[in-house]
Amino acid sequence: MNFNKECIVTQVHIPPFDPQGSLTAEQKSKIVDLSVEHLRNNNPSACIILVGHGQMPRPETKDKCDHVIWEPSYPQDGNGTIIGMPAQYKSVAKGVEKASSLGYGYCLKTRADCLIDKRNVVKYCH
Repeated sequence: MNFNKECIVTQVHIPPFDPQGSLTAEQKSKIVDLSVEHLRNNNPSACIILVGHGQMPRPETKDKCDHVIWEPSYPQDGNGTIIGMPAQYKSVAKGVEKASSLGYGYCLKTRADCLIDKRNVVKYCH
């Protein structure tokens, strides 16, 4: 296991419309773009694993990540809640499994629709 290198698993879903945040897929994609850009700029040596489902992130966003695990949209009810299971758990588990398979002893899990403007955030949180 590699306990000295930094790994960030960041998760999001980008549905056609997110009723919980009243955001279109385009609006949510812009937030994800900015979030991943901040993670990469502030953590240049960290392995960034982007996981999620729904509309595919933009190529320039995916290029800032070391690995992308993406799936089609999971079915949602009218409130924007995933039907039958917590999608975050499923997506995050895939990202953590990828980090483990790459030899990371731990990883920081974040949401890809939030901004973290902290240099070396993995070391800070650890």
